[in-house]
Amino acid sequence: MKCIFDHDGLANKPDGTVYEERVVILRATGLEDAIVQGEDEAREYESISDSSIRYAGFISAYHTGMRELSNRMEVYSLMRESMLSREEFLDRYHDDGDERTQHYQVDNIQ
Repeated sequence: MKCIFDHDGLANKPDGTVYEERVVILRATGLEDAIVQGEDEAREYESISDSSIRYAGFISAYHTGMRELSNRMEVYSLMRESMLSREEFLDRYHDDGDERTQHYQVDNIQ
């Protein structure tokens, strides 16, 4: 499942907010169970701080259909239709320059 959190005090700009997309693997009996467990896990994660981490109330679950994890197994997928070009899409949703993560971009993909 994937949840969104916001973190107080991490932004570089005074009015900014740092948002975190957090993906966690859960063993569940179905999507409803995954959502219930995911929200419990999100509240637990939220509670590890002195209120600087807040669950934004967004959760998305993905069912792998597999009983065990294995190498190269897909654990999350989100599809979005867009009229944006590839570059615009990546800039808007995944690489706007304010991410706090390491990533690798392959420039010659057709």
